[in-house]
Amino acid sequence: MTDSEVEAPIQGSANLGLLLAVAFFAGAGTMLLEVLAPRVMQPYFGASTFVWTNVIGVILLVMALGYNLGGRLSERDGGLLRIAGTLGGAALLIVLIRPLFPFVAEFLLPSAESLANSDDARSRLEWGSLVAAVFLFCPPVLLLATITPQLVQQVHLSGLTVGRASGRVFMWGTLGSLFGTFLPTYWLVPSFGTSVSLYVATTFLLIPSALLFVGNKKTTVASSFMVLAAFLILGGSSFRSTIRPALVGEEVLLEEESRYQYLRLVRRHAVEDSNVMETKLCLDEGLLDFHSVDCEGKVGTLGKYYDYFALLPTAFPKDRKLRILVLGSEKSNMSSMLCSFWPDRVERIVDVEIDPRVIAMAKKLGQERDPRIESVAMDARAYARLTKETFDLILVDAYARQVDIPFHMTTVEFFHSLSEILTDDGIVALNVSVKNVEAELTQALFLSMSSGGLSGLHSVWVRYWGNRMLWGSKRSNAAVLGPESVHPELTGVLRHALRAQIPAQVDESAVRLTDDHAPVELLTRKTLTKGE
Repeated sequence: MTDSEVEAPIQGSANLGLLLAVAFFAGAGTMLLEVLAPRVMQPYFGASTFVWTNVIGVILLVMALGYNLGGRLSERDGGLLRIAGTLGGAALLIVLIRPLFPFVAEFLLPSAESLANSDDARSRLEWGSLVAAVFLFCPPVLLLATITPQLVQQVHLSGLTVGRASGRVFMWGTLGSLFGTFLPTYWLVPSFGTSVSLYVATTFLLIPSALLFVGNKKTTVASSFMVLAAFLILGGSSFRSTIRPALVGEEVLLEEESRYQYLRLVRRHAVEDSNVMETKLCLDEGLLDFHSVDCEGKVGTLGKYYDYFALLPTAFPKDRKLRILVLGSEKSNMSSMLCSFWPDRVERIVDVEIDPRVIAMAKKLGQERDPRIESVAMDARAYARLTKETFDLILVDAYARQVDIPFHMTTVEFFHSLSEILTDDGIVALNVSVKNVEAELTQALFLSMSSGGLSGLHSVWVRYWGNRMLWGSKRSNAAVLGPESVHPELTGVLRHALRAQIPAQVDESAVRLTDDHAPVELLTRKTLTKGE
């Protein structure tokens, strides 16, 4: 078919400005969907690197197929009306994501019984996220990807050469994508949440669709019905009271979407003692994992790894006043616990948490703040580099994706920055989701800590939970837990820790984690696969 044959049906139905406006709005709506897709997944499948890879990979594959299909469609008649209909169809598919996703996700998620095998559960999360992405995000992305080649053809038919036509369309489409990239992160999601952000993406697609339909009497009724249906579906699905329904035996106290993550505060019976109720903070958790916990009527956490952190003051002289830095402070329950366990030993605690909304959670729950605790909203590594203060005890408990430590908080350079703000006999300790001291991840962390200026490395296995606490000091004889009198809730934990603490044997052949090369996710995956 020649250009003249294609051009005839669209003469006078649109001008160049309108076509470029379509490119801008389509680019903005498409990018909004791509940015929001992982956030839709997070409450169910978490935010592991593998989940992000699945979402991005699926979208890129479907976009490639859509571009090819769009090129074929551009040679057919009815180009403008087809573009309008495609935009409207993609908008309707996007608006259906919110009401459909909970049903799809619950079907794909592993059962509670499968949590006994963490590798199987994690694998189910990864494959489940892939299937969910294919089922829910492929259809609208495929439609949207067909738009660009068709717009290039229409702009070319308006009088521009192919080169100039493609340049104009890609320029305005990219500007729209840029707008759609920053808008949800810096304003829409933290201010209104994912559902409203999807509504905006739908609106961005309906606007050019409606503009292209204007003036065509045959499509006025259809376009009006399409817009009305989109808003009715959206109104009944997007503004639910909860983002994710409560699990069995769980009460949702608070649910938010911050600029950084999905936050969920829940109340349920403790695993260790069914008579004790726990309040757990979950951050991007896909299963029953949690970031921090408060046990009602208890100072400690019933033997979880937080209690092991609370044993570290026994490694210092009994009259020593301690200045403590907590990196990854959740909502400060660890700091509050330290102040309660060691009221005469804690001089000052600085909590560093990247997400201000997490810090604000304690205030929303009416928790009283100990005046010795200062909260700072900042990336932990940045704070360690910028602060001029020195600390006796530095606790690292930052997790970005369930069991994955942020890579930049595992490297030689990171531990070197901590050693620079550590007192001569101070201690750096971190929690790792690994049980076996011989595991590759454990050995890599030991080597990185040693290379970063820490010696006297020790570790202890956290019984029942499969975590391991690693710690070290600038002095080889300064990092051993002592048989000191402790709070009654810590007696059993200390007894186990004194038996189980072992000095580290640093393996020089292990992976040395650096800012340039720190395959933490891969090492974590290997550890889980081997059951270490």
